[in-house]
Parts: sequence; C-alpha cells; structure tokens
Amino acid sequence: MTHEEALNHMMNMYGQQQEDAQIMTQQEEKDDLPQIDKDQYIFKVKLADDIAIFCCRDLTWGEALDIESKAFKVDEEDLYFSGEYERREILKKAIVWVYDFNNEKLLKNENGEIITKLTQPFVDELWVQYFKYIGLDAKEANIIYNSALKYFKGESQNGYPVLPMIVEVDYMLKGVISMSREEFKKMSNNELEKLQLIMTARADAFGLAAQQQVVKETKENMNDNIDEELMATLPPHLRNTMMNSSF
Repeated sequence: MTHEEALNHMMNMYGQQQEDAQIMTQQEEKDDLPQIDKDQYIFKVKLADDIAIFCCRDLTWGEALDIESKAFKVDEEDLYFSGEYERREILKKAIVWVYDFNNEKLLKNENGEIITKLTQPFVDELWVQYFKYIGLDAKEANIIYNSALKYFKGESQNGYPVLPMIVEVDYMLKGVISMSREEFKKMSNNELEKLQLIMTARADAFGLAAQQQVVKETKENMNDNIDEELMATLPPHLRNTMMNSSF
C-alpha cells in the first residue's frame, strides 16, 4: 500500500467514525419517560397524528384559591369571571412535564412557561381530561356527604362506603390525631372540598348547623309586639335572631 492509499484509507475510516458518532448522538438525544411520583397523573392527548403525554399534579387549595381570586376582573366597574384565565393559570402550575411522543422529546415545565409552547387545541383537550380527574362531581360529593352523615349518626351505611378520610376527620376533631399548619397548606383543593363536605355532614348529623339550631319559643321570652303567626313563617335563622334580640 502506497503512502497516498494509506492516507485515503485513514480519511475514510475517520469519516465513518464521524458518521457513527453522529448517529449515536442522535440516538442519545431521544429522551425516555421519567418516573412518575405518587401524587402525579398522566394524560395522553392525541390530536390527528400528534401525540403528547402530560404529567400533571394536584394544586394545593391555597394555589387554587389564589388563581380563582385573580380570575375575577373589573371592567368599567363591572366584576366578571375569566374562565380562560383560570384554566391557563391552573395548567401552568399543574403541568410537570410534557413528552412529545412523535419526536421522543421531554419538555419540563420551567416556571409555568411550557403553557406558551402548547397550541390551544392541546390546552383545551388537556383541561377536559385534567378537570374530570381532579374535579369533585355531584355524584361523588353526594356519596361522601351521605356516607359521612350516616357515620356520624351511627347508622348503617347501606351501600355507602366509609371513606378513610371520614374516620381521619372524626379522630382529628376528637383530638386523637392532629394536623400541622404546613400539612394543612399542602392539602390539595380536591381534598379540602372532601374535608368541607365531611365537616358539613358532621354538623348536620349533630344539629350544629346554624339553620338547625333551635331556640325554645317560650311565651315568657317573647316580646308582646311580635306576632306569633308571623314568627312561624320566618326562616329558622331569622326567627332565632329576632327571638334572641327580645330576651
């Protein structure tokens, strides 16, 4: 082999190595799906041939209330609610990452900026799936309320399951267990809604709700200027207020 042939052979080998390195680099640039935390959800959004995998989390009740309060706008002294603002702000915080299935690329949500990289159809479809998963619908709310009501009344459940959260609330109010302020702040909006339902059911079961508080209607405590027939037609809370004011 001449010197020139040897040189050409070496150049060909170098070129082949460069091509192999480029192929390996392209393969390495493809991202894998990361691990999912226990408090995160996966949603698949498919629009035509485009597929995206979204990893989302629950918002805390504080985050949700903050966004809801900011969604109220004032326009020429008229107060209105901007649903589109609320939806985008929730997703800005809820999205953890997005995986471009077609290109095998992972996009992490840095400071909520990922929402600006999504087209409106993807935002709309993701919101439909996300809201269904985290929202407390009427059926679920009814089951929680009735289960808690029967639990605190000591009645048979008759098909309503006793949710662990109901027992937790019961023992929390009895002082057996406690929750720190930081733990309370970390509760999701969905969890807080369930907690409020359970507390309402407990108040109804024990007759602690304002509309159920009964004040003894004794004639000696009634003012002579108050007509008894009129009092009987008033709502309980208003009747109780008027009776208390006459004591």
